[in-house]
Amino acid sequence: MHDFRGALLDLDILLKLEPNNKDAYNNRGAVKANLNDIQGSIYDFNQVIMLDPNERLAYHNRGKQKLKIGDKEGACLDFSKAGELGDEGAYELIRQHCN
Repeated sequence: MHDFRGALLDLDILLKLEPNNKDAYNNRGAVKANLNDIQGSIYDFNQVIMLDPNERLAYHNRGKQKLKIGDKEGACLDFSKAGELGDEGAYELIRQHCN
């Protein structure tokens, strides 16, 4: 529906009720990325990783956001970690951006 602002409000409420909900942080990070809130998006993906250090999607998504702010080294480290955790798509990102 592309109601990113509405989704953001809903996720904010959910996180007040369930502050350790990694899926809510992951979704809010994606919403913030769509709203071009790159730093906010990275913050949310950091929260996911703190709650579950094996969450490959959070590394993948955080890496994409780091590319947007010019942190190529950080992005490549995140893509590498995502790949180690089984994210096959991360290897294509590494080929495109890290070699």
